[in-house]
Amino acid sequence: MSFSVGIVAEGVTDQLVIQNILLGHFRDRLGEQGIFFDQPPDLSAHGGWEILRDYLRHGRHRDAFQFRDYLVIQIDSDVSHQKHFDVPHTDPKTGKQLAPAELVTRIHQRLGEWIGPDDLRRYAGRFFFAVCVHELECWLVPLWEDPRHHTATTNCTRRVQQGQHRAKEKRPINKLEARSYDEASRDFRKPKLLKQAAQAQTSLGLFLEQLATAP
Repeated sequence: MSFSVGIVAEGVTDQLVIQNILLGHFRDRLGEQGIFFDQPPDLSAHGGWEILRDYLRHGRHRDAFQFRDYLVIQIDSDVSHQKHFDVPHTDPKTGKQLAPAELVTRIHQRLGEWIGPDDLRRYAGRFFFAVCVHELECWLVPLWEDPRHHTATTNCTRRVQQGQHRAKEKRPINKLEARSYDEASRDFRKPKLLKQAAQAQTSLGLFLEQLATAP
C-alpha cells in the first residue's frame, strides 16, 4: 500500500536525514516520490524552531493533510529550554538531568499544545514526532563514530565530522552544503544499520516506534 509523508522540520538538512530514515524504515512501501518537504519548502526557505512552532500554531498542518497521509514533525531538544519553548533539560523538582526518553515525552507534549487538542484528535495517528536528543547530528554518530561514542548526545556535529575525516569522506557534514547531510545519512536506507543506530540513540528508537504504528 503506497502512502505519502510530509516533513516539517527545523531545516532542510534535517529533512534530508529524515527522508533517508523513512526510506530505510518503510523500505518497499515508500519511495522518494511519496516524501514531501513541507517546511522548509525548499533550500532557500528559512527554517528554525520558531518557524516550525508558528507553522503548527497557525494550523498549516491542516493544509498539508489535504495532500499527505502523514506528517513528520522534527525538532531538536537543544533548543527546548529557550523562552517560548520552555521545556527544560532538567527536572524542575529535583534539578537532575532528564533521561532522553523523558525529555522526548515532554517535548511531544509541547508539540501537542502547539497543534492543539482538537487537531490532535482530528488527525490522530497521522503525526509522527521526530524529537532529536540533543540534535539530529547525534543520530548520525553511530554511522560514523567508534561504538563507544554511539550513544553520544553532545558535540555530535564534531564527532560525525571527525569520523568522516578518518573515513576520508570528501564532503563532511556542513550546514551550508545541505546535500552533505543526505550523503552522510544514506546508510539509514539500510534497515539493519538503521536499527543498529536506533538501539544506540534512544530518541531515534522512539521515532522508529512511532513509524511502526503506520498501517
